[in-house]
Amino acid sequence: MAEEFYQLPESPVYNAETIRKIQDTDPVRASTIVNPVISRLIENTHAVKKLADKAQQEAASAAAAEEYSSESVYNAGSYCTRGGKLYKANQDILSAEPWTEAHWTETNIAAELVAIYTALSNKAPGGYGLGTAATNI
Repeated sequence: MAEEFYQLPESPVYNAETIRKIQDTDPVRASTIVNPVISRLIENTHAVKKLADKAQQEAASAAAAEEYSSESVYNAGSYCTRGGKLYKANQDILSAEPWTEAHWTETNIAAELVAIYTALSNKAPGGYGLGTAATNI
């Protein structure tokens, strides 16, 4: 029999609430009980990894932010510096424009790292993808 491998979903969604606890009375079959649980754990783990990768990119982007240019366009979430301060775009700036205070929020690396940490910690509660505190089964 050829080996089969779990597939990583293209657009993983963290959803621990749908992981059904295996019961002592379950007729434990790989195809109907075990594999669906493992697939959901893999999807949850992959979703958290994608968030972590995105957070790492955002942190690197913030650390490497360049001085604001009135000749550039910016996406919401982009970073720039101005007057020695770090700013994050709170909307898309689709055409070049002079500095517009309302389009930017002053921030700092520490605040961005806290936001990243908070987003990630909220995705991995005590069960690390299992949905609740981990238990031996």
